[in-house]
Amino acid sequence: MFDTELLLRKTGDLTANEQAASWIDFGGPDRVAMTYDVNVPKADGTSPTLDLIIQTSATDGGAVLDTFTLPQIDAIGVYRITFKSPHRWRRMYATVGGTSPDFGLVVIGPQMGGEYTEF
Repeated sequence: MFDTELLLRKTGDLTANEQAASWIDFGGPDRVAMTYDVNVPKADGTSPTLDLIIQTSATDGGAVLDTFTLPQIDAIGVYRITFKSPHRWRRMYATVGGTSPDFGLVVIGPQMGGEYTEF
């Protein structure tokens, strides 16, 4: 289950390179590692690829201090990355490749319940 206030991406089909227009405030540094889900509903086009990173910053609009990179995505599915950040602000950056790529409505956010046995 997602907290809609903490979603890094939640609108429109992902068909081109994209950087979040604004930073999302997580209220402070992580106390424990958080798992982020990336829901990819489709991977249309010729040889579609999606390179996705999550960036963190100490301030809203500040310098990018850490980046966390997911493995390259080229198929539908739910992808996960887990990390602990000492920084309060987060945003996503996506690089899309291939011919006429369309990954559909990609939703990215922290999985608040944890993963597997951490519920």
